Amino acid sequence: MTNSFDDQLEVFFGEATPTKARVYARLPRGNWPAEARLHGTFSGPSCWYAQTLPTTYRFVHRGVDDTLLAEANVPDPCFWTPQLPYLYQIELRLQRGIEVLAQASQPFGIRPLGVRGRNLVYSGKRCVLRGALVKNAVSLNVEEWHRAEASMLFDKAPADSLLTEASRLGVLVIVGPVYDTPTLNRLARHAAVGLAIRSIHTESDQSWSSSVPNLLIGGIGTESVDILAQETKVVVTPSDDGARIARLASVFEGPTIVIRGQEAFDNPSRVREMCDQMQRELAPYGDFAGYFA
Repeated sequence: MTNSFDDQLEVFFGEATPTKARVYARLPRGNWPAEARLHGTFSGPSCWYAQTLPTTYRFVHRGVDDTLLAEANVPDPCFWTPQLPYLYQIELRLQRGIEVLAQASQPFGIRPLGVRGRNLVYSGKRCVLRGALVKNAVSLNVEEWHRAEASMLFDKAPADSLLTEASRLGVLVIVGPVYDTPTLNRLARHAAVGLAIRSIHTESDQSWSSSVPNLLIGGIGTESVDILAQETKVVVTPSDDGARIARLASVFEGPTIVIRGQEAFDNPSRVREMCDQMQRELAPYGDFAGYFA
């Protein structure tokens, strides 16, 4: 039953401002006993690059119908950013009275990455992502990507160990295409993963947005402007035809991320330089939300 608890448990944040954040734990009722309740703590923050004074907050039971819900109110939250990747630690228990039916522990980051019109915003300020396609995850040095201030793009979901390292060291990750909900839910557990690109072969985008409210979902833009209606991103590839990208971006109300992806980078030392070059080349066609070499 513990494995079922781990798989079904969802942790996400709602309102998040510099003065307060609301963090929720949610579990489908399923076959769990009617008397079961979610309890636990939300502790932190910790950061690889800064000294912190951790504090512990408690989850309060909020709902018992088809879905079990618990809430923790966090004053003065520290956000997860690539510069300062603050992480909290969540300890959750499913209890019937004093009996512990299942329990789980995981790090958690409040990542304020969102959308405003055609722009990506981080903590309310416009941001432009720069990064590159990564394929050789075995020899990947995550710390080098952090120093280069470069994001990583994976064409398939990497191992949890790598995503844990990226979350700890502060490297934003984009993954796609993603084909199924279990993979999406696994990715959403990691603070480093900011965007998941849906495969054009998946169905029902509605459930994706509701099941992972803190993870931005991307669609794939093609010549036929095949943009999933409920998605907030369009990923355009290749980047060589600026006029085509401009046409595609003009009919999409959200941010456009341009991906070249002609080669994979194991060393990020030249990534920013190449992304800046892409941005200069595409400047006559528009100012886009991200450039990936």
